[in-house]
Parts: sequence; structure tokens; C-alpha cells
Amino acid sequence: MESLRQKVIKWLDRRHQGLRTDAARWARRHDPASQPAIGGPVELEVLWERMDDVDAQRVETNQGQCWALRREVPLGQQADDDAGANPYAGPDPLPMLNGTPDGWTFFDTETMGLGSVPVFLIGFLEIREEGPLITQLFAQDYSEEAAILDLFAKRLNRTETLVSFNGKSFDWPLVESRAGCWQVPLPPGDSQHHLDLLYESRRQWGNSLPNCKLQTIESNVCGRRRRGDIPGREIPGVYRAFVNTGNARPLAPVFTHNALDLVTLVEIVSALHREREDAR
Repeated sequence: MESLRQKVIKWLDRRHQGLRTDAARWARRHDPASQPAIGGPVELEVLWERMDDVDAQRVETNQGQCWALRREVPLGQQADDDAGANPYAGPDPLPMLNGTPDGWTFFDTETMGLGSVPVFLIGFLEIREEGPLITQLFAQDYSEEAAILDLFAKRLNRTETLVSFNGKSFDWPLVESRAGCWQVPLPPGDSQHHLDLLYESRRQWGNSLPNCKLQTIESNVCGRRRRGDIPGREIPGVYRAFVNTGNARPLAPVFTHNALDLVTLVEIVSALHREREDAR
């Protein structure tokens, strides 16, 4: 019986055996350009029904209500021609990550801009026995920010390693600041190891890529380019318009953008591991 860690390593490693990873297939299927157009104004509940493989639930927390969207990402199986092989023997193949896979939390936020501004979407990816699960905590108005922070804090209580991209400089300080504004208790800052993939990527590819932006790494290292993605600078305006009008239709690419960012974090961990192993 495979351990959870072996399953995770297998899932992360498939791209580097010359196979398409399930993460990459999932990302291509959810590329904004491949999604059906949604015409006319729609309410949130209608949007959830039209979004592929999304389980959206209204959740009650100590801080009020918010939405929780869940999307499963398939966990890859070993290829038939690798049956019986054990390419993962030897040192821990993910030395960058502490603890056990179910204690890893890959996370990314969508906010109203820079500075201490509201967070309206917190996405995180966790590794479970059944496979990776993306959860997106969404505030349908500004008052629900406290609720999404409260739910995220509950996940942090079960987190050994926090994985982000530029999260040490932006996402995490903002989460701490906004949680302080709402008096939402977070676990102590030293209770998790925080792996910021921006710094790891700069060390690995800083001299070979034009820059180390997330989507530059996604296209040059992960071999995947998004089509029709919403630019990050437009996201605050989309959310502001939704709060003012109630029309949820333009939000669909925001959720996809956030989910693809999370999948890319996992692929970057895989690429970093493979290149460091190959350099030995």
C-alpha cells in the first residue's frame, strides 16, 4: 500500500518522466479561454451552477457567513510502464517541505489592491489521501472578510508548512493585518514553516529567465501558458463592481485565476525538486 507521501511524490514527479501531469491537464481544462461564455447578469448561485466541478456551500463561522468553494484535482497514478519500479528511493525527495503532506497548505489571496486593503478571496490547496483539494473562501461583500479569515485560521491550525509565491512579503502580512482589524485570532507566526517559492525560484532560475513572475515560470518551467486569463490589476475592480451591482458573471475568471495559481505552486515545487535532484 502506497503511503500518502509516495502518492504525492508520484503526482508531483510525473511531468519529469515525460508524462503530462494531472495538474497540467486540470489547468488546461480550466484555462479561462476554454470555459463557456456566460451571458447576461447572473447571481452567485447561478454562477456556482455553471462553474465546472465546483461544490459551493454557504458556511457559518464564529465571524459570520461566507462562501466555501471546493474543487478536486486528480492525484496521478503511476504509469503502466513504471509498474514495480521505485524511482523514489533514497533521500526525502521534497526536502524543502517540512512535516507530512496533509500538513502542507499552498495558498494565495485576491485583494482590493496593495496596502492594508480588504481580502475577498483566500484560496488554498491541501493534500489529502483522496487527492489534492482546492478550497476558495469567498466574501460576497466586505463584511464577510472576517468569516473567510476565520475559516483560513482553522486550516492554519492544521498546517505545518505554508507554501506561497511572494507570500512572505505580500499575502501573509496582509492576512495578519486584516485578521488584526477584525480581531480574528491566527496561530503564532512561528507555528508553521513558510516556504516562499519566489525566493526559491530566483535562486534556481534567476539567471536564466527574463524575470521570476509566477506566469513567466509557469510558461517557461512548467510548460503551460494561460489563454484569456484576467490580469491581476483588474481583479479589484471586478470585485468592486460585483459588490455594487450583484452581477457575479465577471467573477468566474477570478476564481479560475486563483485556482490556476495554486496548481502552479505545486508544479513549481515539483520542478525545483527535479532540477536539484538532477544537479546532484
